[in-house]
Amino acid sequence: MTDAAASRKPARIDRVLGALARLFALAGGATLLAIVALTCASVIGRALLGHPVPGDFELVERATAIAVFLCFPWCQWQGGHVAVDIL
Repeated sequence: MTDAAASRKPARIDRVLGALARLFALAGGATLLAIVALTCASVIGRALLGHPVPGDFELVERATAIAVFLCFPWCQWQGGHVAVDIL
């Protein structure tokens, strides 16, 4: 392998990892939007129909954890301090 090929390889890996981190962060954002929609549906259902979405607390709980962990790679990629942000 030549020196030029060896120097291109890390740049390509950086682009792929950056794209994956961004994709995970976008998925985390979409998960948060789904949580908002679920919460609104549950509140509206409770107010108008008297029946909330069954298991909405548990779904929001788990989806929030998933959204947070999906955003961690982007935080790390941008130089954030993930260990400190958890606390």
